[in-house]
Order: sequence, then structure tokens, then C-alpha cells
Amino acid sequence: MTIAPTRRPHPLAVVVAGGLACLSAGSIYGWSLFYQPVETALGVGRTWLSGAFSIASIVFAAAMVAAPMLLRGWPAPRIALLSGVLCGLGVALPGLVRELWCIVLAYGLLFGSGCGIAYSIALQANVTVLPHRRGLAAGLTAGSGALGSVVAALAFRAMIEAIGPWATLVWTGATLFACGAVAAALMRGIVMPAPGRSTAANSTESSAERRIEITLWLGFFFGACAGLMALGHAAGIARAYGGALAPVALATALITGANGIGRLGAGWLADALPVRRILVAAPLLAAAALGALALVPDSALALAVLTATGLAYGAMAATYPASVAIYFGVARTATVYGRVFTAWGAAGLGGYIFDLSGGGGVALALAAAAGVLSAAAAWTLPPAAR
Repeated sequence: MTIAPTRRPHPLAVVVAGGLACLSAGSIYGWSLFYQPVETALGVGRTWLSGAFSIASIVFAAAMVAAPMLLRGWPAPRIALLSGVLCGLGVALPGLVRELWCIVLAYGLLFGSGCGIAYSIALQANVTVLPHRRGLAAGLTAGSGALGSVVAALAFRAMIEAIGPWATLVWTGATLFACGAVAAALMRGIVMPAPGRSTAANSTESSAERRIEITLWLGFFFGACAGLMALGHAAGIARAYGGALAPVALATALITGANGIGRLGAGWLADALPVRRILVAAPLLAAAALGALALVPDSALALAVLTATGLAYGAMAATYPASVAIYFGVARTATVYGRVFTAWGAAGLGGYIFDLSGGGGVALALAAAAGVLSAAAAWTLPPAAR
């Protein structure tokens, strides 16, 4: 997906538009708050509801790959509005229909595809209006997604208690549509033309680019395996290592906050330092922290470890799209990163391993090993020309 402005848009307006789109995408992490009330209302097991989240995550990644190809040549406002419509319908329809099949299909397919399109258009728009600050552009995109997860968690919890799960879904759907409409208005004048390659590119360069893309995929996969395991099971890790109720709640807040700080900070650093250094250092930080907890089980140490892991994961989440923009150029960022982003979907294996192991030292050791493998993959990347 590439963007060519028909008039020069104001960078701040485009960044705000991208932030609104990514807020919608980030709200996917608040879905677990609906499990208990919807289970009670429909009398169903959690498997189906968690399955809706799994489908949405898979479709999210697939839409990141497909959007640059299917929507090329579209005006950016139309794409932003499409993402708002899909996200809005995907959340509001379950609240109106109140049937399990609608939850699985609407949330899984419509909302998931809307999230992928929103993230894709936001990333490409940001790197287009900030071509000399591509790290910052990627950091703003990734940071907005993290902020969306925090806002969604706070809002969903309060709204479900006040008006119930169904009305919360309907109002959330309306809000996501409004975010898409405002983002569309702010992106006015930006068009998505068909991506092209330089006629000077030869087979040797193409082969080198493929190797870089594969290396980025492997590094992101192993790094996300460690990060997502900790991010998705922060409370479980704190409980497993003796945390009381207050530290367990604190653990979730710490890793979520550190994730957001890592995304914004790494985006800024990616403009000042070689991205390879960040992609090596971040997973090594996570590996050292997780390995220390595996060797020295302690509740206080668990909080520090989760914070460090959240910071490292956030840094990777921002630096990988920045790396794609640096290695492949602004015009091809969304197209290439869509393929690299599929590593995030595959990285759900980290959480699965944690569940199988019961959250003990074996899972932490495996996650630490994944961090080392991520750093090793990043180490093989060639120097990036800016």
C-alpha cells in the first residue's frame, strides 16, 4: 500500500487520523472483559468467545497483508472510513443480535479485517507525511495501538458495570465508526496509488530484499513469542510467583504501561540509532529478565521482569515497522510490513506454551530462549541505509 498526496496534508492532522484508526485496532485487547458477562447471558462456554478473538487476530494479520494489494489506488479517506465501518459493525452487531454465531462471525471477520486495514493505513500515512522521521512515525502508530488497549480496558470495564455488555458493544461500535469518519476527514487529499518498484532493481537486489524480509519475520516471531507470553499472562505470572491481589493488578498495569513507553521511545530511537542495535538489544533485555525469574522465583522480581519485558516488547513492536520503512522505503512500507506482521499472529504459540506448562520456570526459560533467537536473527541484518 503506497500513498501519494494530491495536496500536501498537514502532518499533525494525518498523525491524529492514524492515531484514531489505531485506537480502534488496539481495542481488540479489551475483548476478554466481555467473556464472563456474555457467558452468563448466553449460557455458553468460554471456548467460543476466545475463539472469536482468535479469528479476529488471524483476520487482523491477513488484512494487513491483503489491504495494500486490494485497496491500492483508493483515496485514503475512503480506506479509513471503510475500516471504521467494518470495526463499528463488527462490534455493534453482536450487541444488537445477541447470538453466539453473530459474535463469532461479526467480531471475528468484520472487526478483525477492519483492524488490519486501520493499522495498515495508519502506518503508511504516518511514514508518508514523516518520511525523514520514519522511526517516530512507526512509534506513533504502534503507540496508538497500545493506548487503544489501555483505553478499551478502562472504558469496557466501566461501561459493562453501568449498562451491561450488549449496550457496551453497541456504543463501542458507534464510537469506532465515528473514529473512522473523523480519520477519513483528516486524511482528505491522500490517495493510494498502485505500488511500483524501481526499474533499476535487479534479481540480486530482489534476493537480498527477500533475505532481509525473512530475517525480519523470524526476529519478530521469536521476539513476539516472548513478549506476548508475558503480556497476555501477566496476572498469571504474578500469581504463580506468589503475588497477592494488589501486586497482580499492579503487574498488569506495569507491563501495559511499559509496552506503550517502549513503543514511543523506540520509535524516537530508531531515527537516531541503527535499527539493528535496537532489534538486538530489546529481545536480549527480555531474555535476561525472563531467564532471571526462571532461576530466582520471587514476586517482587516478577514485577520488575514483567516491566522489562513489556518495555522490550513495545520497543520491538515499534522498531520492526520502522525497520521495514528504512530497508524497503516509504512507498512499500505497508505492503512489506503486512507480510512481516504475520509473525505476530504466529507468535501466539508463546501463550500456548505458557498454558501447557502451567506458568512455571520451563515456560519462562523457553520465552527467554525465544528472545535470544530473536536477537540472533536481528544480528544478521545488514546495515540499513537511511
